[in-house]
Amino acid sequence: MPNCELKFWNNPEAKEFVKFVRSELSHYGMKLIFGRGVEVNTGGFRSSGYFDERKIKVASKCPDWLTVLVHEYSHFLQWRNRAEEYEDMLVNNTDSLFIIHRWIDGEEFRPSTVKKAFVKARRMEKKCEMMALDLIKKHNLPIKEDHFIKQANCHIYYYHMMEKTRKRFIKNEMFYCRALERVIPNTFQCNNIHYIPQKVYQLALRSF
Repeated sequence: MPNCELKFWNNPEAKEFVKFVRSELSHYGMKLIFGRGVEVNTGGFRSSGYFDERKIKVASKCPDWLTVLVHEYSHFLQWRNRAEEYEDMLVNNTDSLFIIHRWIDGEEFRPSTVKKAFVKARRMEKKCEMMALDLIKKHNLPIKEDHFIKQANCHIYYYHMMEKTRKRFIKNEMFYCRALERVIPNTFQCNNIHYIPQKVYQLALRSF
């Protein structure tokens, strides 16, 4: 879903939001770190950014760096506010994201455990994306609402694709595919926690 945000480094609202996030994190002894590349190391694999309850790290050359920052800051807010969907991530006393990534890397779990882990992860991510949209509006960030919602829904469908393929995407085109963008809903009213449309699945499959 092409919409390069690298130009936003000099946007006044974006710069002010970066300062705001740094300040908020500092109250909890945390830091905001920008990696120098397109991706950052995330505990054994690469991603655009992450929040690990100690810091937020974002790849500074990621085409969607500002969207990633808003998303990861929303995870921080889930942590800070002890949001129910953030607190309820355990399956059999094990973190759902830990289960997902260990399963993808080859460790075996009961099918019911894997399924529960993915549902909990998608639920948490969807709540995070909805919070992020509110932040975009509140801080007047230069991110188009329609584009953001489509990208957010794509992110949630990504968890479906990992569950169905037992892979992280091989090519990053899932998030930059115009054909996929056309069929992804532009509303959060869709039931993408439990369901992925066949058209979305077939187009997303090209990235795996």
